[in-house]
Amino acid sequence: MEIRVLEVSDAEGCRELRGEALLTEPLAFGSDYESYKTRTVEEIRNQLTPKENVFTLGAFDDDRLVGMINFSRPQSPKFCHGADLNAMYVTSSARGKGVGKLLVEALLERARSYEGLSKISLTVATTQVAAVQLYRSVGFETWGVQKDGLRADGVSADLEHMTYCL
Repeated sequence: MEIRVLEVSDAEGCRELRGEALLTEPLAFGSDYESYKTRTVEEIRNQLTPKENVFTLGAFDDDRLVGMINFSRPQSPKFCHGADLNAMYVTSSARGKGVGKLLVEALLERARSYEGLSKISLTVATTQVAAVQLYRSVGFETWGVQKDGLRADGVSADLEHMTYCL
């Protein structure tokens, strides 16, 4: 398993995996498949263009993108001590093999190199039991739960807010 920062050349695989994520796990993401499916590969290339405080890591199994996770850090001096982990997804055929943990640990390792960064936050639907357990296992702590925070196709999910202190 190779974990690395996604590059512009990974745009097609990224678009495909993100579309799969939104289609198969509608309660796991704030975005929806119907809105996302109109995004072009060029838009994804622009998204993957290197930026100082944003990166997406990908997990590759035999050159096939099977998982990804995104990091973003605000530019504002009042908020740049924190960052967000979001858009994590591992395709069903790669689950149960430690791919998610490798992605989270690689994100945390890379985040430690950012000067002045002291915490990483995330929000996860409580229906994503494996994801919640994974985040807890690497040291994220819950600081709040938003009841009925997300709805998709008439189904509601609570959102758990978690933080990891570097």
